[in-house]
Amino acid sequence: AKQCVVRIPGDGPKEWTMLDFQGTVIPREEVMSLDGLPLGNLARKGEKGATLTIGNQRLDGKMIELKQPLAVVRKKRNETMDDTAVIEGPEGDQKVVEFEIVGLVNKKFSFTHRPTVLTQTWTSPTKPLGTQ
Repeated sequence: AKQCVVRIPGDGPKEWTMLDFQGTVIPREEVMSLDGLPLGNLARKGEKGATLTIGNQRLDGKMIELKQPLAVVRKKRNETMDDTAVIEGPEGDQKVVEFEIVGLVNKKFSFTHRPTVLTQTWTSPTKPLGTQ
């Protein structure tokens, strides 16, 4: 038998906000991953509006409160690295998979329209001016 254990950190899950796009975000430069890189500048417009500027493109959107929150879950790894732990129970040994809730998403910024191209020059954060 296999059990699934879900834990909440002692300080509680963090509040996250989701960004909802229609399309794909593709970097201009050759990078292995977008992890840890800034996506762009998010600015609030009024109570529900939002603008996201990525390079020379601007996306206009709105904030939406989710009817049901989403849980952001991380699978915990154990020492054997097979993603399961074995515990002794009254019915014999049982495999346990453990998850941790790291965040809750209660709202999202939804960007449903095509981006507006801005007529400003784009500067690479990693390449010197003139080599872009």
